[in-house]
Amino acid sequence: MASRSGLRWEKVLFGVEPRWTHEPDIEAVQRIASKALARACSVSFFCQGAFNKLYHVQCEQNARQSSYLMRVSLPVDPKFKTLSEVATLVWIQQHTSLPVPKIVAYDCSHANTLGFEWILMEKMPGRPLADVWRSMTWARKEKLVAKVAHYSAELFSKLFRCNSFGGDHFTYDVSRGPFNLSAEWLRARLQFNQLDCEKTIRESNDEDDIEEAEKTLAVVKRLIKAVGLMFVDDSKVSTVLLHDDLSQHNILVDDDGELQGIIDWECTSAVPPWKAAQFPQFLEGSRRERKPMREAYSANERGENLFQIHLLEYEQTKLRGVLIRTMKQANPDWVRMFRRSRKQIDFDIAIQNCDLHNLARKRINEWLDELERGKELTSLVTRLQ
Repeated sequence: MASRSGLRWEKVLFGVEPRWTHEPDIEAVQRIASKALARACSVSFFCQGAFNKLYHVQCEQNARQSSYLMRVSLPVDPKFKTLSEVATLVWIQQHTSLPVPKIVAYDCSHANTLGFEWILMEKMPGRPLADVWRSMTWARKEKLVAKVAHYSAELFSKLFRCNSFGGDHFTYDVSRGPFNLSAEWLRARLQFNQLDCEKTIRESNDEDDIEEAEKTLAVVKRLIKAVGLMFVDDSKVSTVLLHDDLSQHNILVDDDGELQGIIDWECTSAVPPWKAAQFPQFLEGSRRERKPMREAYSANERGENLFQIHLLEYEQTKLRGVLIRTMKQANPDWVRMFRRSRKQIDFDIAIQNCDLHNLARKRINEWLDELERGKELTSLVTRLQ
């Protein structure tokens, strides 16, 4: 794998993950933040993501804004990843009403005293939705979902273009777009899968890894051929911005569950409308129509955990209905796209899961059999569940 200053890639069970070769100097973080803010401040470690470390920057309390976050990033896609995130947040603030972090300063080069790229932004109020979800009333949850629906409807009506690639993908000679056709975008994504498999087969000394890559490659080649079958009437499309990691951890709320902010826009992509017309991640889950009763579960910890899982599935099922009803009023085009794009979403899911495991590949191959024979397709989502 290609490594860069401060970054190395470590092989894991399903691909590679980034690792820091050395820790950012917190004193350098403090000096940079103080200079950018033109005032004294203290710095402490806040949290860590897949590609970055966040530091809490605290200034004197009597200022209008006293709390900030500095995101220090690994060079997974040097310069462009930082510029893309900054441009995305600035664009959202200028063209929508979505509550997102305000950029204060940034450096898209590692040629600084810190040795890493960084972004300094205002710290948004609130805490992750995951912290308060169980204590929220049903009315608060409905209100929150309706608010998210309105923001999603607003974003769906805007045009945008950007890209993001991880791992060794930034070294591959594959088109990054912008793409005019859905088929072009899907073929480019499948090319990455194909090149990953071929590299493993060519370079790995692990027989199991080679076997897995060969099985995945066979599915990828079928999917490449199937693009033309699924998108036979493909026409030029505009793209919209999608936050495809809208989990409970990336939605900030106050103690009452009122939405305060949406964070983690670093790997946001511009996608065809059919890809964007989907439920946010925090509402995804198995369908459960009947509300579970606590007394039906064992009194031990295992019973409590299973009850909470089933209760969340029930709530997600009901709240998906809330989102659809809100979208009918806020953006009917989103609803129409959602209802007619289930086959395209299945194809997207096939690409995402073709390298997962044998059972997933089996289900995808069964789905491809139906597609190639012109049969009525059974939902791949249902098959994989």
